[in-house]
Amino acid sequence: MMKSLAYFVSLLVILWAAQFAVAQMRSDPSGIWAGPMTTDEGPGGLEITLANDGSQWKAGMKLRLGGQEITPVVHDLKIAGAEISFAADMGRNLLKLYGKFAGDTLNGTIEIFQRDKKVGNASFALTFGGQMPALQQQRGTNGRPRLRRKSSEACLQKQR
Repeated sequence: MMKSLAYFVSLLVILWAAQFAVAQMRSDPSGIWAGPMTTDEGPGGLEITLANDGSQWKAGMKLRLGGQEITPVVHDLKIAGAEISFAADMGRNLLKLYGKFAGDTLNGTIEIFQRDKKVGNASFALTFGGQMPALQQQRGTNGRPRLRRKSSEACLQKQR
């Protein structure tokens, strides 16, 4: 009789723990996840948009860093349970993002590579329906906003 009671109580504890774990995860991560990001170069912002068309997941990504807003191309997206990973091309850099969903939060890291050599790290803390920090204008050494020179190619295109 005592063994049956012990098994029953153990089963209840396991079921309760499983229900609690499922409640911690958002059932559908589709939507916008955004928030602050900390990099080796300083603070920035990250926004990830997830969509499921029924057969596969799709993602978009925006970064705010160093006075710029960048939209790298996302590929190799994987969502398995509470984990997400993908890669993104940003010029000659390859970004590898790894994160974990917990309710309405998505926390994780980004590794930055150039030709298979790791050159940087970032960490992020996003919330569902959140917003990235405002775009910060770069400051020069004199404290004034840094002005960017346009490339000669961009100037030539405007003149045409």
